[in-house]
Amino acid sequence: MVIQAVYSYLRKTPIPMSDHKTEIVVPASAINACVSQIIAREKLVDAEVLKIEGADCQVIFYSLTTIVDGTAIQFNCTGDALTPEIRSLIEDLHPGKVLFFENITAVNSDGKYMVVPWFIIRIK
Repeated sequence: MVIQAVYSYLRKTPIPMSDHKTEIVVPASAINACVSQIIAREKLVDAEVLKIEGADCQVIFYSLTTIVDGTAIQFNCTGDALTPEIRSLIEDLHPGKVLFFENITAVNSDGKYMVVPWFIIRIK
């Protein structure tokens, strides 16, 4: 229901396609499934957007949760950009920490949307 409301709103509001070069890429195998990866922190630090591998679509919504000092920190993001707060958080995380991306919603040029239920990154 929430995803449909977000999609309905965003469909009326144009979202500029990202022209960023650095990305966190969600594997295509995660569409309608759940996947985890181990990624070196150095590869994550410069990421500016969230993208789904090999899919001709635009991420329109995602949630990101991580645990810092025993406290869950969650971001709900509209669009594909990794906010300055998220990028700063990633810079401060050390190996072994986990980023939980959830409800990654994307829409293609035909208006069809897809959802990645969750995608987990463990920092190497």
